[in-house]
Amino acid sequence: LLSPYDYWQFWRNTDDRDVKRFLNFFTEIDPSNVNSFFKRITYRGGLLYKKSPFLINSEELYTTAVTFGMSLPIGTISRINLGLELGKRGNVEKLSIKENYLKFIIGSSINNIWFIKRKFD
Repeated sequence: LLSPYDYWQFWRNTDDRDVKRFLNFFTEIDPSNVNSFFKRITYRGGLLYKKSPFLINSEELYTTAVTFGMSLPIGTISRINLGLELGKRGNVEKLSIKENYLKFIIGSSINNIWFIKRKFD
């Protein structure tokens, strides 16, 4: 097996002209869409059901939610991630408490810059 550094070095030393060839193997991005901002946006959606880490009147508190998100490409390897979570916590019948919430999520993914081996003269 390759070490993480060897794996990274393989991609670091790969000629840029080979990007389209490797893109076909490792992603679902059509090579003709590589330079199109809007065709590189990825979308996500999901359902959430989880137990909260606290008790109210000795009863567990559960959360259910629907999530939506998108990832916007910034440059060639970085992304801005935007998300929305719409959900509720609690149960009026059991706990006499219920909370509806809307959560906005903003994040970033700065790929590969953490793994660059620095060279000093």
